[in-house]
Amino acid sequence: MNGFAFPAYLSGFLLLLIPIILHLMKRKPVVPQPYPSFFFLKKTIVRKQRRNNLRKFLILLFRCLAFLCIACAFAYPFVSDIALTPKDATILVLDSSFSTGASRAQMRSALKSALSDISPEHPMLIASAAGRIHWSGDFSADRNALETWALNRMDSCQTSSFATIFAMADSRFQNIQAERKHLVVITDRQALPWEGAARPGKLRNVSDIRIAGAEAGKKTPNIAVVRAELAGNYTHAGQDLLLNTEIHNFNTAPEPVSLTVELEKHIVLTKETVIPAHGSFREQFRLKNHVPIFRPIPGKIRITAKNNAISLDDTRYFAANPVTPPTVFLTPLPGQNPREFIRTALTSRGDTLDSLAPDLHPLTPATARNAIESDILIVENPNAVKNMESILDQQLASGGTAVILWRNSERTRLLLNHFGFHIRKAGLRETHRLELIDFEHPLFKDYLNINAGSWFDILFFNVPQIVPPQNARIIAAFSDRHPALMEVPRGKGKLFVLAVPPDRDHTNWQTFANFLPFWRELILQANRKSTIQTEFTADGSPHPLPGEVASPETEIISDGRTFRLNTPGCYLCGKLLYTINPPAKESDTTPLPENFDPSTLLNPQAAQILNQNTAGKTGILKAAAGKHSPWRLILLTALLCFLAELGLANRTVL
Repeated sequence: MNGFAFPAYLSGFLLLLIPIILHLMKRKPVVPQPYPSFFFLKKTIVRKQRRNNLRKFLILLFRCLAFLCIACAFAYPFVSDIALTPKDATILVLDSSFSTGASRAQMRSALKSALSDISPEHPMLIASAAGRIHWSGDFSADRNALETWALNRMDSCQTSSFATIFAMADSRFQNIQAERKHLVVITDRQALPWEGAARPGKLRNVSDIRIAGAEAGKKTPNIAVVRAELAGNYTHAGQDLLLNTEIHNFNTAPEPVSLTVELEKHIVLTKETVIPAHGSFREQFRLKNHVPIFRPIPGKIRITAKNNAISLDDTRYFAANPVTPPTVFLTPLPGQNPREFIRTALTSRGDTLDSLAPDLHPLTPATARNAIESDILIVENPNAVKNMESILDQQLASGGTAVILWRNSERTRLLLNHFGFHIRKAGLRETHRLELIDFEHPLFKDYLNINAGSWFDILFFNVPQIVPPQNARIIAAFSDRHPALMEVPRGKGKLFVLAVPPDRDHTNWQTFANFLPFWRELILQANRKSTIQTEFTADGSPHPLPGEVASPETEIISDGRTFRLNTPGCYLCGKLLYTINPPAKESDTTPLPENFDPSTLLNPQAAQILNQNTAGKTGILKAAAGKHSPWRLILLTALLCFLAELGLANRTVL
């Protein structure tokens, strides 16, 4: 629609009479007066007079155009597909959560019915509420474009909330000077999105509000898997998995349910059960793991039930070993191999330990680089390389974890001195036991839930007297508080010092059941990748991938560095397994009360506020400011016309 915001200024066209009258007043006499002295110059004068007459007409034209442009600019022309001050304006709030799937037909019918009233005098705007809020643009009278936009955003895997979108819609209404402003919510009447939004007197710029879509008081039947979590993130090869599950029945009657659990598309468990009305089924399942190596394992639990209208929340995904296993590096021992107990503890995780250094002496540059980049570096033989201090410093500075095992050698003493530890010449004689353990430390915290007494039965021989630096944390100690296990922060990493190497000459620790869990827990605590989040709720937002993923192999990757949390499932990106699930709270299909009145959200003074916003030239100018207008270009044209007129007038004899 094209028009003028202030058409009264078009009366300025009367200004065109001014240059026309002036032009007529400058006309020459009709009867020429001969003058004998100029008879011989007659032809030259006629030729110049014709050129002069042409310039006079151009001057008149530029003057008229200048006054014409000034009048048009003050009238403020605009170009828009909607009226400047339409009679009605409507914002459609579209509930796009996955729970609306059962009412999709009614919601589409309500959408088409609402869009049937669209016109330049009744523009509309659509907002989609699902995860993140999306707008169709600005108010428009293009029905086909709005309908296509809305239908493409009706289906999602996310939850919806009206707490923010109503306030945004109220603000959007301030940008259009309509006489009446309508807010239409197209929803399945689920109560969840209205939490925090149903505050009385909230909307100041809305004439009326109504709900369209599903019928009032009708509840959607639903049964959903609301939890599927493994007990522990890591397993060794072939270890059974413990899956904690919860299935909720949102119906008013008990429902029989059949559930299936899969690991890598192989069914490993099936079960039939009955879930009570408005009740839950909780159980821990033991799943047989047939994967022979340590790597990420995708899994999912599925249910089938008759009285169940929503299908998206019938499946929930989980992942075992989602993060790349930690890399471990052991310095080689020449000749004898008393580290066999540590090797057994490390390889019990089932992986091949590709980063485990072979018995090379000295370390090659490539092997040294592996040691620096490892998650945990265990030093049994400091003589493996001359610059062991430098390798440890670099590994700790980059955030790794290092473990130094005591050996009664001068090289070990020098290495410990480098980190601030001092060794007394006289060692502790006789046999010792642990008398102090810091069970608040992550390495020992889990032992509070089980029998921790076995730690105090371990025997230690040939114990050194180590004096740690002031910033060291003593995690375990022998009698008289002589340190047994110490932790020191260094750079971005941590250094552990074990006063007794785990071999037959110094301890019988290897024969206790806590030996293997201790080393496994130490490795997991040292994993630099343990902080990477791998479980997400579908909300449509982008998530950045960690730097180690160079070439992701999944269709949900958008630019190689991020992916969007749109579709539930297990996605392998590089060596990381990401799990995305629908929001569990969206499965609750409790409807709004039948007596719910959305008009309570309107401000009692909304009608007065609307009249103030649309009244007078101020309201019209505010509305026109949001339209496309060439008034600046028209004023520039007027200025150019005046300049052209001035230039011609200075070269013309009037």
